[in-house]
Amino acid sequence: MGAGVFFSGVAHGAGCQPGNEKCPLILKMNRGSDTISFSCVLSSAKPGCAARFEARAGQVATLRGDPIAHENLVFPSGDGADELELGPYTLPETGTYTLKLSYGASMMSRDANDRPAKYNWTLRIH
Repeated sequence: MGAGVFFSGVAHGAGCQPGNEKCPLILKMNRGSDTISFSCVLSSAKPGCAARFEARAGQVATLRGDPIAHENLVFPSGDGADELELGPYTLPETGTYTLKLSYGASMMSRDANDRPAKYNWTLRIH
């Protein structure tokens, strides 16, 4: 059973929206858990979501949840896996990973008047 968190961790300055690249969601699992659930509200003004998590080399990451066009993972070294479909994916490095989820070109044509939509995911690291 996992912990459910929308946002936790670092306090951010005014004007910083949790989940954007400058203020990524900080994903921390409760002690004894290997799973965390998180969500982001996406819109034409905020077409992507970023989340960070700590992991060790050799651990396996699995992402499940609402379909989204792009799932990219940036490794602690700054390298990354583009168009990643997490599930399961063996992590190559120890440190802080950044998960970037976004609409993609097919959804970028959303009208500015479209209502924001909430997307939900679960990340398992084991």
